[in-house]
Amino acid sequence: MRLVGGLPTLRSKEPFAIVRAAIASATDRFDFRIVHFSVQSNHVHLIVEARDEHALGRGMKGLRVRMTRRLNRLWNRTGPLSCDRFHAELLETPRQVRNALLYVLNNARRHGVHTIGHCDPYCSGDWFDGWIDQPCARIESADIRGRSPCSPPRSYLLRVAWRRYGRLYLHESPAAR
Repeated sequence: MRLVGGLPTLRSKEPFAIVRAAIASATDRFDFRIVHFSVQSNHVHLIVEARDEHALGRGMKGLRVRMTRRLNRLWNRTGPLSCDRFHAELLETPRQVRNALLYVLNNARRHGVHTIGHCDPYCSGDWFDGWIDQPCARIESADIRGRSPCSPPRSYLLRVAWRRYGRLYLHESPAAR
């Protein structure tokens, strides 16, 4: 989901808290689950599970409405925040799922943010159990940050199958699409 131009960054304390709360309240509704997320300055990447296209559309609409209302209140503005419809890509193979997990959880690296020894604080990586080089601070950080706003994956591809291609490294950069 990409935002219209000219808005403040989502990668600061208050906007991120709003996005995280919107994710937490939008997940596990209407056969729609947000499994992982990454918040960038002007867009949000999500990995979701949805029963069908209708459930995906309803879930994304609910998320968009929650984010728009709360962020508009924070920024003292009105009007839409997202500039277009969300881009959806169906993940059908374990390799696609692994690549998508890498792309979402390490997306900040593509935008020039490099963290040493820990994952991006603006993503769901603290609650992800598929890191090879799990940082010592991961468990402490997840405890400090509280319960994950995401739902645990239910599909075989997101729970198990992707691991046959190897768990993820914190320093691994996602390939350009």
